Amino acid sequence: MCTFWWIVSILNLILVARTGITATYFITFYYAATLAATIVTLLDMHRLSRKLPPSVLTSGQRVQDPEENGNSGRVGGGHENENGDDATERTPLIPRAEDLILPKRPAQEQLGWIWIIEFTLVAVFPVVLMFQTLFTLLAALSPTVVDGSAPVFVYAFISITAMLAILPISPFAHKLPLMFYVALLVIGVATATYTTFSSPFAPESPLKAWFWQSADLGTGNSTITLAGLRPHLQRVIQEVPSIDYDTVKWVDSPRPGLGVAQFPGVAPRSVPNHPLKHWVDITLERTSPSKVMARISGMDTRSCQLSFEGGYKVSEAWVRGGNARGYESSASEPLKSISLWSRSWNKTWEVDIDLVVPGSSNMTRDVAEEVLRGKASCLWSDRADGRIPALDELFVFFPTWATLTALSGGLVEGWKTFSV
Repeated sequence: MCTFWWIVSILNLILVARTGITATYFITFYYAATLAATIVTLLDMHRLSRKLPPSVLTSGQRVQDPEENGNSGRVGGGHENENGDDATERTPLIPRAEDLILPKRPAQEQLGWIWIIEFTLVAVFPVVLMFQTLFTLLAALSPTVVDGSAPVFVYAFISITAMLAILPISPFAHKLPLMFYVALLVIGVATATYTTFSSPFAPESPLKAWFWQSADLGTGNSTITLAGLRPHLQRVIQEVPSIDYDTVKWVDSPRPGLGVAQFPGVAPRSVPNHPLKHWVDITLERTSPSKVMARISGMDTRSCQLSFEGGYKVSEAWVRGGNARGYESSASEPLKSISLWSRSWNKTWEVDIDLVVPGSSNMTRDVAEEVLRGKASCLWSDRADGRIPALDELFVFFPTWATLTALSGGLVEGWKTFSV
């Protein structure tokens, strides 16, 4: 085992030198512990070799003293075995190697404490270190499954860490009592049975569902989006009395492993005493054949967004008065959206948009009827005073083993379409 960890430590040193990743530091502790136990073993072997009787030959054969059996001149004569006992039909014709080399020590009294020292050096500190790492991984990775992470990834990390935790114990497994393994078997079967038939979620560790409400400020229609693990999310939706399950539409999720349900809901009241159509204001002006200036503002918000869905492709965009360099697209993909943030409320943003005009730059305006088409939206997250009644209703009827969180940068999105 010392040779194995020495090779692994060399490979780990090369990995750290080339990548700078130091998360494999535990290999150094494993190698140091194994090296210390190996030194103790070598010292013990040296101590035992000095106590060998003179009758042990270098060839590995043991010569009995003629006076032991009273038959002078006979080597190995009589009917006694190597231990001096009478030979029976069960006595092997060829003695074991350890009987030839090392003398029999009564009750193994000289070996009772050596393996304890070795066990302490090899197993105690590395096992404590890896079990602490295992508990940290359990706390860190267990919530990621409801976020859409593949369970195989989580189980693989935990299995590898558990294997490393019990690996130092393997050389001493034969010295542990049988009841130790029986207890492990009982605990394993009990925990596997419990986790198989019990619910994976509880009030202390609830299912996480993502909430998002999108309102068309022009028509007043509102759509609620819930995302989460689909089998459990279906149970949650069916327990809410105001949701007609026949109107629920399941769509593809941007996060692998999650299901997304959409259904109509009560319109938000994020801006009290104002109609929906006044929440967001968007105007566009074409300043040149390849440039457009967009002016967008929202009421009681500090976050808005421009999404481009049709017309000419957008190559660059600049926010007037902003502290950033601007948005630039890559060579292969045009800009799809621009997020706007402000430290003050009711901000009006002015955005210069550079278009990729096909063909010559001297094209006339009547080449395309629609130069740019998209959506202007703003976000709201305040649910006080019943401003998001759909979310309040979900919190009332949601089961105790589930909870809600925001899907994006806000809870409510109000949007309008634009074209120029």
